[in-house]
Amino acid sequence: MVVSYTEDPSEGRGWDLAGEGAQVAAWRLEQGGKKVNLPVASDQGSEDGSVKAIEELKAQGATAIVALTSGAHTDTLAQAAFDADLPIVFPYQVPKAEAPAGAWYAMPSEQGLKELILDRIAALGCESPIIFKGTQPQFDGIKGTEITIGAEGVEKSVEELVKHLGEKTTENCIILDTDPVQSAQIIQGLHGLNITVATIGGPALVNPLFTQTLGDNAEVLNNVYAVGTPSAMGVSMTPGSHGARAAV
Repeated sequence: MVVSYTEDPSEGRGWDLAGEGAQVAAWRLEQGGKKVNLPVASDQGSEDGSVKAIEELKAQGATAIVALTSGAHTDTLAQAAFDADLPIVFPYQVPKAEAPAGAWYAMPSEQGLKELILDRIAALGCESPIIFKGTQPQFDGIKGTEITIGAEGVEKSVEELVKHLGEKTTENCIILDTDPVQSAQIIQGLHGLNITVATIGGPALVNPLFTQTLGDNAEVLNNVYAVGTPSAMGVSMTPGSHGARAAV
């Protein structure tokens, strides 16, 4: 398995916490007499680290890779696996059209995510979407007011959002095109201001880092929607009983 031990939430940080299902699947195979080793290498959330991680796992005799990560560096990770003649599975990365052969993705494509978000916007009757943009936006082509999170951080962006919202919290909705930490901080910020508005996000909202950042404030998730539900393969990589059941 490849994980990303990095401080950058936009480059796969947190997904390593979701590997419980893979361990359960390996244990299940062992009960049937099939020994499975699960060596782990970190790609550090970088392009150079991606190449080194694949080389390390190849040297250990890996025959396939499960990449518990996401972000721009996964393009290099997929190419490195292809060059090493190793199939690679990405449970949490949105696929690119130019992905090399042997790379498999459990998440919808960028176009698929966009369509799911538009469907949710329509279902909510949202007339004026406000879109938060992080460092690696994925939801291009959705019309609305864009707020880019800059050097001032999330707090400043939430203040800008409040100005746009005014009293129209029922006509508006928020799209989180942000990393897991930013997504949680935005939701917390709105909750702290006693603002309730429909909020839509993508894969970042199922990253364990999102839940960790929220801490004990689970009540802030009222009226929050995560689109891009992963397949059974993706669910098997999630922690807890859901991942365990999907894995077996």
